[in-house]
Amino acid sequence: MNLSEAFRQGYVFQVTDGRLVFRTVYGQLDSVATEVSGVPVEVVRATVYSRHGWVMFLVDLVATCSMHEGAYQSGYLKWETPEDVDPIFPVDDALIAVGVDGELLERSVAQQRGYVVKMLNSVFQIGIPYNAEGGRRKSLALDGLYEFYVFNLYVEQILLEGDQVDARLRVFRTLVTPLLPRPLFCENGTLLAERMFLAYLGDVPEDVVLVSVGLNGQEFPLQAQTLTGFTVTEVAHANNTRGYTLKVPFDHPVVQQQFSKQDRAMQYVLMIQFTLHVLPEERPVYHQTSVTVLLDASPPAINASCSDSGIRFTLEHRPSEHPWQITIGSELLTSEL
Repeated sequence: MNLSEAFRQGYVFQVTDGRLVFRTVYGQLDSVATEVSGVPVEVVRATVYSRHGWVMFLVDLVATCSMHEGAYQSGYLKWETPEDVDPIFPVDDALIAVGVDGELLERSVAQQRGYVVKMLNSVFQIGIPYNAEGGRRKSLALDGLYEFYVFNLYVEQILLEGDQVDARLRVFRTLVTPLLPRPLFCENGTLLAERMFLAYLGDVPEDVVLVSVGLNGQEFPLQAQTLTGFTVTEVAHANNTRGYTLKVPFDHPVVQQQFSKQDRAMQYVLMIQFTLHVLPEERPVYHQTSVTVLLDASPPAINASCSDSGIRFTLEHRPSEHPWQITIGSELLTSEL
């Protein structure tokens, strides 16, 4: 077939100074699925004819692309390609370079990013840290917070005949991790001296935002400016995550207070539910925690003095204490009594 017919069938041939480029899509009728060194590949062979006067030139071309689907193992995205792209006519040697988004990286840069390239049984094995620079991540809300990473791998394989470059094979592959759990953490930094609950929600991804806070069953949307008597502060971090600091005073009406006979102390309880949205879908994710604080509830000092008119009781009041009630027998001591 001529070049125009080849182009209509999805084959592209380009001739430049000292170079002949052959491109085609996957799954052509003329392609063959096979294995090379245990790696599944798709092979397309072509012969280009060129006539100059009475001289006919024939160039045999072969495109062998690894069909390895990629894998995720121990925090690395992995991909394999055979050293010999043509098992019928093996080359003397092969070099390989890797990159991302169509740009090759210098070997030193690839090493700094944690890329690993090694040869095992005539197969190039490439490993990319799942969160390496150049990749993309996305959060998902599926009965909890999850994430996945996408990496557009770019590989150039250089085939050598002696000390001459015989061919260059360039491959694009999109590698995707499985869904990975993305747990959030919550730290209790309650300030007893200030009588202040402090809870820090951390490791929140950049595409997840806090939209409301639930305190002991009462919901407080952040956008509605209903945060009366307590604060929520966003904290940005250099690793593209964020955190939120929640401060609630012990004496806030929403805080549950009760006397614990077992501990002989005042008990302050705050049940917290953080509601977050994954953007841009605005799917909700919830994170729950609770904080309980016990404060000494020893009775206040009572002084009594006698006079001609009766007994005078003096109760030493401390502002931080829970109000105490004093009885004489079964009668509550009041100003009238």
